[in-house]
Amino acid sequence: MKYLSAIFALSALLTACGGPSGTADPDACTCAKEIHAQGPTAPVYARCQEKINSDPVFKDDFSKCTAAEIMHRDTAGMRTEPGAISIQSDGAYRLAEGKDSITWIGQKINGKSESGTVRAVSASLEAAGGVVSGGEIVIDMKSIAVSGIEDPAMRDKLTQHLRSDDFFGVEKYPQARFVITSVEKTGNAQLVKGDLTLKGKTHEALGSLSITGSGSSTVIIQGAIQFDRSKFDVRYGSGSFFENLGNDLILDQVQLTYKLTLVK
Repeated sequence: MKYLSAIFALSALLTACGGPSGTADPDACTCAKEIHAQGPTAPVYARCQEKINSDPVFKDDFSKCTAAEIMHRDTAGMRTEPGAISIQSDGAYRLAEGKDSITWIGQKINGKSESGTVRAVSASLEAAGGVVSGGEIVIDMKSIAVSGIEDPAMRDKLTQHLRSDDFFGVEKYPQARFVITSVEKTGNAQLVKGDLTLKGKTHEALGSLSITGSGSSTVIIQGAIQFDRSKFDVRYGSGSFFENLGNDLILDQVQLTYKLTLVK
């Protein structure tokens, strides 16, 4: 699971972490650390929520630091530079039929999480000069389902709720798309940036991509993508839109992990 850990560490690369929790003006990573540990009872909770709601840059940093906290990674001082993902054979690769695995996970502020699956409509990867030059994943949002609940009735109820307008509105917005725009690195780890289109809105999202199987005509790619759902008007249970949610607050950060087999 090294690739999964890497993306959540990398997601906080551009944040400024540190600062004592008792200061009058906590930074984004201090807010993320204390709220992740203590929820709404954290002493900094009210000040953090005020800054999250009033400062878009702070909100972005908080989201990245929260993702890092979920994976228990220390991201202080990390920096990125232009990078490249090597590949054995140049050309255009497309998703092999039935060879997609994508899972999602979301978390409440009290630490409780839900997870499930979603299917890929298509995926592609472009390679030139021995490196990845582009790619995209198109997701079938109508296929989103919950898998982490044992009770069938409750599992189906949450699945239908996720498909409703409270969350992803899949009847109106049946697909999501992630398009790679750049590759960067920190040390030996690769960070993929891309444009994510969801519910008719497009914003930058962070991801990882590694090639674990490679041949002249087949590659296996895997990694993770994370995004801030509030940017895409996914409002239910979000502290970005509603106040006084307490332990019912659902974090804005959503993570997808994927493993796909692509062929020429």
